[in-house]
Amino acid sequence: MLYILDFHQLNLVRPEPINHICNTDQFIVSGGNPVPTICGKSNGNHMYIDAGAGVDNPITLSVVTGDSSFQRNWKIRVLQIPCTSLNRAENGCLQYFTGVAGQILSFNYDPTSGAQLSNQDYGICIRAERNFCGVQYTQCPDPTAGKDIWYMY
Repeated sequence: MLYILDFHQLNLVRPEPINHICNTDQFIVSGGNPVPTICGKSNGNHMYIDAGAGVDNPITLSVVTGDSSFQRNWKIRVLQIPCTSLNRAENGCLQYFTGVAGQILSFNYDPTSGAQLSNQDYGICIRAERNFCGVQYTQCPDPTAGKDIWYMY
């Protein structure tokens, strides 16, 4: 079974500023393929969760919150992807992008700080589109400095 989690809204406390670890709030996926813990803001992002075969592989979604008075909200759509779907990601893809153009953003991406979440080791896959034979990457503009940036961690 393959599921997609569409984060229409996911606003939790951001990671701590030194090591970028989710100490206060956490979004945790248990069961299925390994998924890193995330926090902060991930509106518009998605995750593909492979639950494996059979009915004895439950997936649990947990939102753990701290004592902060932070205004949290989440709206997550869960869809089951049919085995024959063109939108079915390959094994090992936590994120899967389709179409001829788009942006690849990490969870809790914040262009103003450049900070990334710690311990984010996962697969990002791109579907080969009809009549296209490759992928071209370009950097996004840095909104704070007015110049292009390229980060690879």
